Amino acid sequence: MKDNKSNNYLRSRYDFCEQRTSELKKKIGNLKKDKNLGSNICIYVTGSYGRYDASTQSDLDLFFLQNSNSRRRKTSRISKT
Repeated sequence: MKDNKSNNYLRSRYDFCEQRTSELKKKIGNLKKDKNLGSNICIYVTGSYGRYDASTQSDLDLFFLQNSNSRRRKTSRISKT
């Protein structure tokens, strides 16, 4: 019985993360159109969302990495999506 409750709990967390991640991907998709970012940006998630263990109380830890040469204007801020 305990294993079944644990599995249901983990499944509900996973499903929640899948839904939220899907929503986030749609919003972030608009960033690809930003000419200041270009096509050489990597966005990754860590923490509870990265482990697919988030709940409604979890914060979202996003990291933005950009590969650019020094001649190109650096991105200093990404606006809210």
